[in-house]
Amino acid sequence: MKNIKRPLDETEKTALGQRIAALRSSLKVRLNWKAVLILAAIGLASGMHIRYYDASNWSIISKFLMCIVPVGFWIVIEDYFKQKKNGSVELLALAKISKSGQISVLPLRINRIAKLEEHGDEGDLYLIENESGKCLWLWDAEYLLVEEASFPAEQTEVYPDETFRNSMGKKVKCSGEKLTPVVVDGAKKWAYFGKVGFPGDLQWEKKGFDEVIRAISDIGI
Repeated sequence: MKNIKRPLDETEKTALGQRIAALRSSLKVRLNWKAVLILAAIGLASGMHIRYYDASNWSIISKFLMCIVPVGFWIVIEDYFKQKKNGSVELLALAKISKSGQISVLPLRINRIAKLEEHGDEGDLYLIENESGKCLWLWDAEYLLVEEASFPAEQTEVYPDETFRNSMGKKVKCSGEKLTPVVVDGAKKWAYFGKVGFPGDLQWEKKGFDEVIRAISDIGI
């Protein structure tokens, strides 16, 4: 099964348009001059206090503030430019999708699915068997499947584009019959992949569904 391109549906168009509008608005944000002026005032006051009352024990506080003020300036300015840069990159990517009117998806007709529960903070991992018996790994590291009530379902489309799925707030689009996954303990998942290595997102599995689940379930912890 390979990625295909299809036209955006109305829900996707709406979500995409809202995100693009929000990004355009955020790019109009100005440097936080209020914070800059407060930091400048603190720096000036501290400098004056040190100059005239250097012998006082209270000057230690002013000296500490003089060290903090440059860090504060750096944080405010870096945050401003980082927001501009990240917003511009995301806006460009989403505008390109919007202009084309199409999105890349990985269509899956799910036969069986297993949910390998989170153990630390790595997110849930799903093992999907498609209609031809081949298996695929699907991560929920971004926690976009946790609140997805329609997932898992018989017919599922995965959004491979990270920028697009973040703008949608979802990683999949589901339809058809709702499925109940086989649940695998997170500790066993962790122990198993600690030995064989964790799979990548949307990575195909060479072994069969039953073989993988049996290997994980039988592992000692």
